[in-house]
Amino acid sequence: MEQILAFIQNYGLPVFVIASSIIVLLGILKLCKVFNKIQNANVKKFLYYVIDIALAFGGVAIYFAIFKESFADYVTVSLTQITATTTLYAIYENLGARKLVQLFWNWFSRLVQEDKHKQLVKFAKAVGLDNAIEELKDVSLKEAEKLEQKIAEEKKENANISVAKEV
Repeated sequence: MEQILAFIQNYGLPVFVIASSIIVLLGILKLCKVFNKIQNANVKKFLYYVIDIALAFGGVAIYFAIFKESFADYVTVSLTQITATTTLYAIYENLGARKLVQLFWNWFSRLVQEDKHKQLVKFAKAVGLDNAIEELKDVSLKEAEKLEQKIAEEKKENANISVAKEV
């Protein structure tokens, strides 16, 4: 915590907010598995850094536009932002905050996945739709049966076409 406060004292609150936003955005991109097709870890890290640079310039531009700052110092502030984001990420990664965030995210994901159905049922009962859920289950089963029949019919039809072509 002391290191984060020192970071804010050195760079300022706006730089801290922009850096945190960049880190969160990159984290979301990683969670969405945007970079999974890239096998080489060094290429991934380079790509993360390039995105960090682009977002730093973009974040500073947005900040300058919102607060009507002069763009005379834009490049200097953007370069400072890149340094600050890199520093904050190092703090985030080395102090164990990353593991804490990952533990929270895993817990939250499991909670949401396990409780989706329960939450939906509770909500439906709360608004008086408990019968609608049962009707939806029945409709879903009927639709699944119809789909299975259609697939079986198409398989038979395709088999008949194949036999006809051979003759």
